[in-house]
Amino acid sequence: MSESNENSSSGFKLDFKSILIGVLVTAVAFLLLNNRETASDASILDSSSAPNSELYFQSPDMESLIERIRSSSVTIYCGDSAGSGWFIELEDSQSDTTDDAFPFEIVTNEHVVTDCDFEQPIYFTTTGSSEEYVAYLYNYDFDNDLALLMTNVEFPSLDTVTQEFAPKIGHWVMAVGSPGGDFNLDGSVTTGRITNIDGYVIATDAAINFGNSGGPLVNSLGQVLGTNSWGEDAATYDNIAYAQGVPALCLEIISCDPEDYWVSQ
Repeated sequence: MSESNENSSSGFKLDFKSILIGVLVTAVAFLLLNNRETASDASILDSSSAPNSELYFQSPDMESLIERIRSSSVTIYCGDSAGSGWFIELEDSQSDTTDDAFPFEIVTNEHVVTDCDFEQPIYFTTTGSSEEYVAYLYNYDFDNDLALLMTNVEFPSLDTVTQEFAPKIGHWVMAVGSPGGDFNLDGSVTTGRITNIDGYVIATDAAINFGNSGGPLVNSLGQVLGTNSWGEDAATYDNIAYAQGVPALCLEIISCDPEDYWVSQ
């Protein structure tokens, strides 16, 4: 009788241990799954919730980012030269009627359109299309190598960087443009890091070649940090290229406060 009771008690203890172990395993699995889902959710970048630290990494959805930036980038033709540009949305000037018939704007480099005057048509094509559209020079800044074109053709515009996500050394960047070559390289994409910042000039190791001039340099949120401008001679320097930061547009091109974007370093 006592032996039977002892065996019965041992059986109960074994069942209890099994139940306890099962509960613990289930709890651990739930915690691991929940943490994994939380980490996955945190990896989705958007300008409303992404911490600045995420800008050191490329977008988790590179396909969408590339498609969005390329759809707003153009190839510009002026005389015998060609370069790149990107659409920006600006408020219409109430005191200037020059652009009333051409309400959409394209940013590029001054040296891309230096052979074209204010009355001369400047032609551009969008990525993946050979159809030509017409734009006109609206304003330029020789010292900062920037120019603003106006057109009556609407394409998606790109968001510019906000002060909250101001560029820092080491941030991931992507350059889009149309470098020259024997093949159609419109909308080419190169990636890299910000290697330094001097005032409103961004240095990067993302490749910028002839023809890339005027295209956008964006962060992992797809915000434009600057306009690709030039690269150091590859025979002398290794992987050093420059973009004119968005605040430079405020110096001569448009009416804005550079510090709305970032404070000059």
